[in-house]
Amino acid sequence: MQMDKKDLILKLNEIKGTIGNKINPSLIKDIAAIYGLWLRDKSNKVIIGRDTRPSGELIENALIEGLHSVGCKVNNLGICPTPIFFYLKSKFNIKGGILISDSNKPIDWNKIKLYIDEDFSFNLELKDKYRTQNKEYSKRYDYIQKNQILQDINPISTYINDLLDKFNIEKIRSLNNLRVIVDPGGGAGKYVTPKILERLGCEVLVINKDLDKNSEFPRELKPIKENLKESILALWKGNLDVGFTHDSDANKLTVIGDDFECYSEDVMSALIIDDYLKHKDKGDKKFIFFTNLASSLRFEILAERYNIQILKSYGENKYFKQRMDELLKKEDYFVFSSEGLFGGPVFPFFNKVRDGFFISAKLVEILAKSGKKLSKLIPRLPKFYSYEEKIPAIKQKLDFIIKRFCDELIKEGEIVNKIGNNLRFGHEKDWFVLIYPSKHYIKVYSEARRDSLARLYCEATTELLKLIISKS
Repeated sequence: MQMDKKDLILKLNEIKGTIGNKINPSLIKDIAAIYGLWLRDKSNKVIIGRDTRPSGELIENALIEGLHSVGCKVNNLGICPTPIFFYLKSKFNIKGGILISDSNKPIDWNKIKLYIDEDFSFNLELKDKYRTQNKEYSKRYDYIQKNQILQDINPISTYINDLLDKFNIEKIRSLNNLRVIVDPGGGAGKYVTPKILERLGCEVLVINKDLDKNSEFPRELKPIKENLKESILALWKGNLDVGFTHDSDANKLTVIGDDFECYSEDVMSALIIDDYLKHKDKGDKKFIFFTNLASSLRFEILAERYNIQILKSYGENKYFKQRMDELLKKEDYFVFSSEGLFGGPVFPFFNKVRDGFFISAKLVEILAKSGKKLSKLIPRLPKFYSYEEKIPAIKQKLDFIIKRFCDELIKEGEIVNKIGNNLRFGHEKDWFVLIYPSKHYIKVYSEARRDSLARLYCEATTELLKLIISKS
């Protein structure tokens, strides 16, 4: 099968590209059947969820047909935010999972991602599997039972009820006079965030709820300040207290404060963790924080402030996850986790992936109980500034470039932590620089206690990388 790389990308456990003659129902059915055949050695149950892109329904139907053709039982969640997809996959112990979303891409682009087990991923080389098993599948596995649907799950209400069970709703409602704005960007979060906040007693205004008349997203999807001007203006005009904004699958959350600043999940998580630790009883539970290569230094400062243990994973994550799972089973441990730029903050005692809905609910609880504005609570957190640059990647020479760069740092006396081609170096709890290549760019991210230093370290690192690239 000939594939145009501009229209279709097959890699590891995902397919993504523009919807049209390349990503079509026939290809999707074949991929789903091949995945189903591979999955049947472990389980025949699959859960499917998607965001609000119109192409999602076409993909969903083709996936179900392909899975049914090889005997898989399917639980189709329909439109379902990413955090809820993973929460339900774990809750009902469903091995297989397929998520249909490419959260920040244009409306005519979509991604199909295949998952397995609790790690949510696997090392199936999809392209090779397609080549080797397509002949086998061409014989077709036409099972008589086509309607092999698992027990019905109402994903939204199930998740919301489980989430709110973690809160004292009556107490929060008695203290809550917050007026909030929710901007889901026409995405799946519109079905969840407003309902959670209303049940916690907030007065909620929702904007950018649906796709526009041309079936396009009503704003640029990535919830960053330059894309949230309408939300910031509405917050100001309405004299509202706080805003909650998402991308199309509600995988990301940005909070707008009463000071009209946009705060990342990392900052909000630091506020939540600070609140947990500030109110913890001595000797009650052992608090442990797991961090990785990309985690913010603010979490290390919080751990030091409250004298809690911090465990850093700068290497293989398999043991790290096993250790976290062990501690989560113990009643005398309370576990936090930050996966940094690679995954975001995680509160694994509720959901083992980043979950902006949990963060939103917890933030409302903190604001209601404290009676303070967000702008008054943020200054008590460790203050760090960040900066980011991008350099076009030269894929063929990437390994060589990263090695040369690493060698240069070591010559200069830097201590370098390396995972694959991702590098981190810095000075204790003052600053760090992270190098993490993606498909098209080598990204340079810095964090420091001063804005000028974050920019300086980032720009100096970028210039050194450019110099090495020019000589390669």
